[in-house]
Amino acid sequence: MGRSSTLLDLTLVLLQILTPGALFFQNDPVDCLVTNWSEWSQPRAFGMVERHRKVLRPTENGGVHCPRLSEIVPIREHPTVNQTAKHFAQAFVSNRRQMTYTASGGRASMRILPRDLLIIIDSSGSVSPSEYEQSKQAMAEVVKLICGDIGPSFQDNRVAAIHYSDFVYEDFAFNKSFLVEEVVNNIYKITKHSGSTCTGDAFNYARVVMLQPEKGMRPNSQSIKDVLILTDGYSNCGSKVRIASERLKRVANVYALAIGMWQKQRFEIESYTSKPTADHLFSLKYFSDIPTFLDGLRLYSNDVYCVPFFGHQF
Repeated sequence: MGRSSTLLDLTLVLLQILTPGALFFQNDPVDCLVTNWSEWSQPRAFGMVERHRKVLRPTENGGVHCPRLSEIVPIREHPTVNQTAKHFAQAFVSNRRQMTYTASGGRASMRILPRDLLIIIDSSGSVSPSEYEQSKQAMAEVVKLICGDIGPSFQDNRVAAIHYSDFVYEDFAFNKSFLVEEVVNNIYKITKHSGSTCTGDAFNYARVVMLQPEKGMRPNSQSIKDVLILTDGYSNCGSKVRIASERLKRVANVYALAIGMWQKQRFEIESYTSKPTADHLFSLKYFSDIPTFLDGLRLYSNDVYCVPFFGHQF
């Protein structure tokens, strides 16, 4: 009888402690607390700057919700070639993005994954033969600089390429070139087919044909899917680019290097890159800027820390 009475007393004490408003349990609203805004970034893409702030204390118990944590503002100042190279190194060459995966025990975790990178090159008539050669040089250099090796291993990056004008031409699939030297050589072998700019058709081909297991693309748990398009203008034929790009963005991250496109031409290309736009869209005013861009890209890529694949981000 005494033991039952003791257990009852302990139960009542525990209930008191866990009751809202009790001494050891607080239910008061807690408002979100954030840092001050960071400084505005250097100009990016066609001319936009951004700033950020971080959460110091999250909202609890119905307190005031956190305000916006980032702002992107368009400006009229186009980034310099050097600024574009630095940003490209930080946003594209780097591999600090994480993917969620489920371990064998059913526990969700995060890890760094290699890339399945599809390169798309605009081959339309507005790009001269010499400019086309510069485009291929830019893509070949990017392949050499991105974090991680290219190869058949599950920890290696894989690269594929297509080019387009009136039609879409498949150059090589993910399972055709497993060494960086092979990939670079195959990029330089890409021929030019002048014509109109059917960008929507290229996006549909990328999604339906190239980003498939039979082309060597791996499951989502094994790689990050990236698409990088180099283009100089509007789409003017074929499938509607906005519809095609929205479908493509559901299965891949879409980046763009726009060359020779001006402020008033920015809206279409902004619409088909992934969000946030400032980290997926890069622009140069002229094809003649490519050598300077590549020099800066090599320099700033030396400062990029490549996280080991399948390791946890710091």
